[in-house]
Amino acid sequence: MNSPPFAASFIFADDARLAAQLSSLLAIPGHYVAVCDGPRMQRPDRKLEVQRRHNAMGRTRTKTAFMAGLPESAVQALSQSLTARRQVPCIRISSSDDIASAIPRTGGRDILTWGRDRIGIGLLKALRGGQEIVFEDKQLPYEWIPSKSGHIVVCEQGEEISEVIGELRLRPGRRIIPDPGSGQRPGP
Repeated sequence: MNSPPFAASFIFADDARLAAQLSSLLAIPGHYVAVCDGPRMQRPDRKLEVQRRHNAMGRTRTKTAFMAGLPESAVQALSQSLTARRQVPCIRISSSDDIASAIPRTGGRDILTWGRDRIGIGLLKALRGGQEIVFEDKQLPYEWIPSKSGHIVVCEQGEEISEVIGELRLRPGRRIIPDPGSGQRPGP
């Protein structure tokens, strides 16, 4: 199976909901929108954290970096690194309002309103439906999405950024399982 080409934007995110919203807006059928967690600036090897993310973006040859929910120190370090050798627009996203001002809406997409949990399932539904995802504070029932390609992604609930990153654009099915310590059982 050939990998799809990368879209023109790369998302660095510590906020999974902002990453999902950006992903749904930047999605281009047949292209992969790269999502990566932000550099962990509290680590002693923080310079290497920044360099690894710089290299990841460089390998994709994307042109724009979105920084969703990153702390100021991470935004500064990553922006400085990415713009050291070439002009890379680095767009900081701290809220849904920032998304609205950074990405003009064309008005052509329907909106999928999703709850606060199982955001990977919501994102996959939005991507398959060509919709923009927005989040509300509501509880949703457990569900899973069948695969269109024979691939399936299983994520443990509570690892929200992994749910967004796990959306591999391979047309996988998706299932979110409850945290083993929660006492909940997965749905059918």
